[in-house]
Amino acid sequence: MDFHMDETYDTSKAGTLGSLGTSLLEVFNVRINKNIKVYGTFSVEDHNGTFHFFNRDGKDVENGKVNGTLLSLTSPTQIIPAGRTIIPTGRTITFSVDLKDKCGNEFIEGSANVSYTIPIVGLGTTVKIQLIKRENESVHSDVNGSISARYGDNYHSSIGEDVKKNYEFMLFNKTCEDNPLQLKHEDYLPLSRSFVIVPAHSSIVIKLNLKIFHSDGRFEHLEGHEIEFLSSVYEENGSSIFKLHI
Repeated sequence: MDFHMDETYDTSKAGTLGSLGTSLLEVFNVRINKNIKVYGTFSVEDHNGTFHFFNRDGKDVENGKVNGTLLSLTSPTQIIPAGRTIIPTGRTITFSVDLKDKCGNEFIEGSANVSYTIPIVGLGTTVKIQLIKRENESVHSDVNGSISARYGDNYHSSIGEDVKKNYEFMLFNKTCEDNPLQLKHEDYLPLSRSFVIVPAHSSIVIKLNLKIFHSDGRFEHLEGHEIEFLSSVYEENGSSIFKLHI
């Protein structure tokens, strides 16, 4: 199984050239330090508006995990231009958390950790992952597992491993308990987050852990496979397509 990238040119260049010279905000993850099923909202607000990363009702709760509940964040529909909000006008960025458990009770005890960054210069790109069949294009495939992304390893020496793990954000996460995701040849995986901010002079690493069940009886497991792309790739292209050949 190979993992390739094809560059595509976005004529609108939305979120790339416009981001140069301004600080952008990227939220990596929000972790609830409690094993609990939760719904509600998490958003970021500045003078440009409100940007929603998590918005679920009581019929669509987030399942808890033993080591805490990691919210499945989605991409906001526009860039968060943090640089214009925090300097020099004195305006602030507001993180809003309004979460309840599956019974509708508000949280009174506990905490939520929000991991985010404001790179001095950031480049925005839209990520797409496409399934390409090597043979028998009529076969459909059931897919589950996860796809995550993180920044490259050019961290300062003072940053420990416990901090580095918070620099990872989830692009796709579908467990075996969920309804099967059925894909055909050239279908795109429905990523929960498709727009990401990459610091200039850095890179982004895409990590896959996928189980793929084909309708002809074949099974493939892609575990721990990583591929790294320099941020310079995005200076001219507004979007990139990663093609997964199976």
